[in-house]
Amino acid sequence: MSQRATHLGLLLALLLSLMSCSEDEPNASNESEPAVEHPDEEHGEDEHGEEHAANSDEGPFSPRSDADFVSALESAQARAQAGGKKLLVELGANWCPDCREVARLGTVEPAAALLAEEYETVIVDVGRFDRHTPFLEAYGVDRIATLLVFEADGTLTAKTTLEPISSRSGMTAQQFATWLEAPSGGVGPTLSAALAPLR
Repeated sequence: MSQRATHLGLLLALLLSLMSCSEDEPNASNESEPAVEHPDEEHGEDEHGEEHAANSDEGPFSPRSDADFVSALESAQARAQAGGKKLLVELGANWCPDCREVARLGTVEPAAALLAEEYETVIVDVGRFDRHTPFLEAYGVDRIATLLVFEADGTLTAKTTLEPISSRSGMTAQQFATWLEAPSGGVGPTLSAALAPLR
């Protein structure tokens, strides 16, 4: 690979990592956004001194067909009903640094324990906003990392978009857990109604 191509690739990667994970409006306001602290901005480290996730296509978000997406959500809802839990739907993509960071925070204590005890979680790859579009439209999702919280009966109780990297505000696993303890700010159709066009 030529040196010029390498420089162009690095420049493109830098630009993508600086962009908000938005379809249209990178600076739109969040609904029910939790309070956050600033990470070490000079080194891109989190509260544990770990580097943020690299900008790549590898990560926790895996593409699904619409049928598999519907099946995953319905199965998770059934488990939530059986276990007296809520359902967390995490909408994102591997190209989005904020999405990878929010997914990572869900594996760090105390958020990890809270998610295991109180939630059934489904991580959804939205691609470039071209996957499961009727579902995204039903909840007005035009930015990621967007989290939707449903009661076990499918009633939406919370919606928020977290941008811990692109907004440079940072977020800790404790702050994520605090939001998960009392999520709010959601208005929209029931889960069943939002899934109907994908069946």
